[in-house]
This record gives sequence, C-alpha cells and structure tokens, in this order.
Amino acid sequence: LFSWLLYPVLYLLFILIIGNFSGFYPYPFLDVAELGIGKVMVISFYLLIVMSLLFLIFNFIEKKVLVKTVSR
Repeated sequence: LFSWLLYPVLYLLFILIIGNFSGFYPYPFLDVAELGIGKVMVISFYLLIVMSLLFLIFNFIEKKVLVKTVSR
C-alpha cells in the first residue's frame, strides 16, 4: 500500500549522502551541517507523514468519488 514511499526515502538518503561529501544540500531544511542530523530526521519524518496523509486523501477520492462518477 505504501510502497510508493520508498522513492522519497531513497531520494532523501541520496541527498544526505551526496550532501555529506559535497557540502551542498538542495533544500535548506535538509542541510545537516547547519541543522544537525537529528533535526533533519525530524523534519523528514514530518514530511513523510504529510505525504502519507496526502496519499490517503487522494486514494479516498479515487475510490469513493471518481469511481461513482465513472460508473454512471
């Protein structure tokens, strides 16, 4: 069900690894050098929750609203 969340997690790991070597982070909220790894992980966790909620909302809309519209 939530297998699509694997992509953002892999992207996060990629950004953190590349940023560790280069010192460049494309997003200020992922800058480990400035914020620390703990704060970056908390922010990432909250983003994962928001993405999960959006998935559930869109899934609900697809199953309840769009299916009824198409079946008419």
